[in-house]
Amino acid sequence: MSVAVLAVTTGLGTGGAERMLTHLATRGARHGIRLRVLSLGEGGPFEREIAEAGVPVEHLGVRGPAGAVLRLARLTSIARQFRPAVVQGWMYHGNLAALVAALAVRRRPPLCWSIRQSLAGFDEAPAHTRGVIRLGGRLSRTADLIVYNSQSSARDHEDAGYHRAATRIVPNGFDVERFRPDADAAPRLRTEIGAAPNDVLIGYVARRHAIKDHGTWIRALARLAERGLAVRGVLVGAGTDARDLAEQARDLGIGGRLHGLGERHDVERVVAALDIAASSSAGEGFPNALGEAMACGVPCVATDVGATAELLGDCGTLVRPGDPEALAAALAELVAAGPERRRALGALARERVATRFGIDAAVAAFAEMWIRLARR
Repeated sequence: MSVAVLAVTTGLGTGGAERMLTHLATRGARHGIRLRVLSLGEGGPFEREIAEAGVPVEHLGVRGPAGAVLRLARLTSIARQFRPAVVQGWMYHGNLAALVAALAVRRRPPLCWSIRQSLAGFDEAPAHTRGVIRLGGRLSRTADLIVYNSQSSARDHEDAGYHRAATRIVPNGFDVERFRPDADAAPRLRTEIGAAPNDVLIGYVARRHAIKDHGTWIRALARLAERGLAVRGVLVGAGTDARDLAEQARDLGIGGRLHGLGERHDVERVVAALDIAASSSAGEGFPNALGEAMACGVPCVATDVGATAELLGDCGTLVRPGDPEALAAALAELVAAGPERRRALGALARERVATRFGIDAAVAAFAEMWIRLARR
């Protein structure tokens, strides 16, 4: 017997939240879950992967509040036709839409929300986004469970009014088969960017967003160059090939040392080619990019935000956010440690991810919750 779950997500664009939902969609059948995915947005890079796994996926193409009203009929029609045993919301807008979908079904199924981020940078978020988050807090008692990917995210939202008794924690999981050490990756990337054999490649995988604080990261790289260290910076993620980042690097005298690669569909190969992964983020829920780097056997330096400390444990270095000097100092230690020491640290990091944050355990945890809810 399988349990039918309707997952309503804000979107299927590139990101850690979308990747986790894709894992649930493509692996859920192993645990007796019959999933259908409904995206409020225009689709995205994960849509094909979900569909190729035989999971029905559809996008509504919602554009703005007016578009959402116009698509309500389609949303409720899908919910009534599918008759899910559980409705799962995914991210803030998806959670609210999941509530509408659950209410549309004759016998209202259990409702589960999922929140994948902290509230760092809330005051700088667009007014519409802040409004959706606040509305979610007021409506959160309608959810049977609210699943967070970290304790820090749960605390942020509980303090903001989200229903504390509904809280469940399921850390993100990582595919350690896809993200793994690859001896051939480094020569390929070095050829692509023109790096010398002795250049230490330091990477940051994050979309361009104020909360990711790429400026601090670039200033830290400049300080390493000022010390005479042979380093090159590699930025990966939507918007990281922007002209202003290249101009900032040039103004700091490291124009030839920074490589903004933009969005990539071979992230696992780029990450496996790095010598060090570094994050300067000012706020995180559960940092997927760091977990993927650890799975590739890459040692990490990161700002102490969100669940980063939970993920890294004693397998990485934490620094204060917004402090390029502290970030540069921690990176300089890893550069000076040499390749053998970095590989040893990376091996410990991979072991930690594989044993504590494997994707199969995360999918099993969601499946168990859905099955329990469906049996109520």
